[in-house]
Amino acid sequence: ATGAFREASANHGDDMGQGWGEHIFESLEKGSQQYEWLEEELGSPEFRRARLTVVMMHEAVHSVGDNVLTPFTDPVRIEERDDDGALTRIRYEYPRENDQLRGDVKVLMEQAGVDLVFNGHSHLWNRFHSAAGVDYIETSNVGNNYGAFTEQSGRSRSVPPPPWDADNYVAQGDPGGLEPIVPTVDPVLDASGQPQPYIASNDLTAFSILDTGDGTVTSYIYDVREPDQPAHVFDRFSLSDPDGEGGRGGRNR
Repeated sequence: ATGAFREASANHGDDMGQGWGEHIFESLEKGSQQYEWLEEELGSPEFRRARLTVVMMHEAVHSVGDNVLTPFTDPVRIEERDDDGALTRIRYEYPRENDQLRGDVKVLMEQAGVDLVFNGHSHLWNRFHSAAGVDYIETSNVGNNYGAFTEQSGRSRSVPPPPWDADNYVAQGDPGGLEPIVPTVDPVLDASGQPQPYIASNDLTAFSILDTGDGTVTSYIYDVREPDQPAHVFDRFSLSDPDGEGGRGGRNR
C-alpha cells in the first residue's frame, strides 16, 4: 500500500496515484520563510521584554508518541530496479541528520531562550526538559490515541525493515534523545504499579494550563467514563527562571 515509506506497486506508472512520501508542505529549515518568520519573532523587542515566552506548534520536537517516527525532513525517493531495468520498488528514506525540527528549529528556539514549547501531534501527554533549560510539553490526549512507545509500555513503533536505514528511525523513546518526565503530583500507574511518564489512553484525557502570574504549568486529568467526577491535577512544574534572573539565552528581560 502507498504510505510514508513506499508506493503501492500498482501505482508505479501513475504519478498522480502516488503519495510521494510524507512530504513537507512548508519547509522549516534555516533560510526558509517559516524559519525566518520565527527568527524575527524571537528576536523582536516584544519577545526580549517578555517575562515568559511560549512557542506553539503542531509537530513535536520531543515525544514518545507515534507521529515522530519519520524525521521532519523531505523524503528521499529511491527507485529500485531489477537487472533488466524494470522498476520493482519505490521507497522513501528520511535522513535524521536533515531533521528540520530537531536541528534548525530547536537550535533557534533554545538559543533565543524560549521558556516553553507547546505542541499536540501524537494524541498523548508527555513532557521533557532540555539541557538548555527549555521545557517541552505535548498535551493533546482527547481520544483517538496512538499510544506511547517506551521500554516501560512494551510497545515499539513500526520501523521499516532493511534495506531502510535503521539509524533514521527510533522504535522506542524520544527521537530527540530526552527522557520523559514522570508527573510530579499524581502520575498514572502501569499494570505493575509503576508511575508512567505519559498519558496515552482513550479513556483518560489531559489538558494543561499556564499561570502567567507565577510561571507554573499545571496539567489536569479527566476520566471520560466518570463524567460526574471533576478533573484533578496530576502534574505541576515551574518554568525555568520565570522571573528572568540570569537572562537565559542572552535575552534582555
